[in-house]
Amino acid sequence: MKKRITFIMALFVTIICGAQAQGSFVLTGTEEMLNACIDNNDNIKLEADIVLTNPVSIPEDKDLTIDLNGHTLSRSMTAYDDKGSVIRVEGGGRLTLTDSSEGKTGTISGGMAINGGGIANHGELIVQGCTITGCKASNQGGGIFNAPGYEGGPAATMTLTGTVITVNTCLNESAANGQGGGIHNYADCTMTLTDCVVQSNRSIDAGAIFNNGTIDMTGGIITRNLSKQVGGGLWS
Repeated sequence: MKKRITFIMALFVTIICGAQAQGSFVLTGTEEMLNACIDNNDNIKLEADIVLTNPVSIPEDKDLTIDLNGHTLSRSMTAYDDKGSVIRVEGGGRLTLTDSSEGKTGTISGGMAINGGGIANHGELIVQGCTITGCKASNQGGGIFNAPGYEGGPAATMTLTGTVITVNTCLNESAANGQGGGIHNYADCTMTLTDCVVQSNRSIDAGAIFNNGTIDMTGGIITRNLSKQVGGGLWS
């Protein structure tokens, strides 16, 4: 009886994810399916664009991969919100974000947060061959915010390879605030960029990258970024 109940529960989770498995990934086309698969520790491959009502959240102790597969994860935010990111990786969580499509058109867009309009990473983040664009923050990190989840918490790390970060902003005109239009790397945190393009981002300080931690960059381009005060490209 116990074995039968276990089988039924497993079947139920598979039906919720709705998706057919493809290799070690589950094909997913809605926000509900995506969240169910995260709960079930399934690696995810998108089969459609998804407009999110809440950020994709990778909890503590989960190690997951999301393959954008040429599709877009986006928000349609109209005001800055503490939960306005597209993706949030909690401390102790690990996310690999990749794109297996031939044209590498997988995109993160439309986030509008206080910190980390595109991705707020408080754990470990790996991004391979994706684009982060059209995201906004009012305080730190229009595209990506890499920081501990709380003051004094474990340092966050991120590794970006072949990633494009473009047309993101970090501007708070009323407070003359905003650090890192493309990326904000917090104190004691680490980021590694290989063959990435960071272009056409805007901020009050550091149009492209505001680095207060450790940065290792190999190859790639930082170009056409704008700041109102310091560091049009990189401030470190």
